[in-house]
Amino acid sequence: MLSYTEENYLKALLRLTVENGEQIDAGTNELAAHLQVKPATTNDMLKKLKEKKLVDYEKYGRSSLTDEGKKRAIEVVRKHRLWETFLYEKLEFTWDEVHEVAEQLEHIQSAKLVDKLDKFLDYPAFDPHGDAIPNANGELKIVTKKP
Repeated sequence: MLSYTEENYLKALLRLTVENGEQIDAGTNELAAHLQVKPATTNDMLKKLKEKKLVDYEKYGRSSLTDEGKKRAIEVVRKHRLWETFLYEKLEFTWDEVHEVAEQLEHIQSAKLVDKLDKFLDYPAFDPHGDAIPNANGELKIVTKKP
């Protein structure tokens, strides 16, 4: 089982390397800035994630997700976006309120709960922000947004 922080790093790497559709790896400073932490902190976490075979990383170099790391990151993103959708559509949270609460709920480990949430929501393809929700098979449709 991964810590919340480890899951957040994987999610951030997914956003920086896969979802933007342009680059396949991320620099330590770029990741640190995205997470609003110091580069040294990022290096320490990337080392831990490398030991768990979730990232490919060389100290102060560029990082990318391994296949397992990508799978785990997509699971977190899926939960986050399903929770955002639930909060917005069913509990009437405002569009700008859903993110913070979903940040907390995305770390729930029950796959059964997440699958039932997906079914309850009738398998949505996009969250309230227009971001694609990965399906239960871990498939994430990359949507290029216009600036």
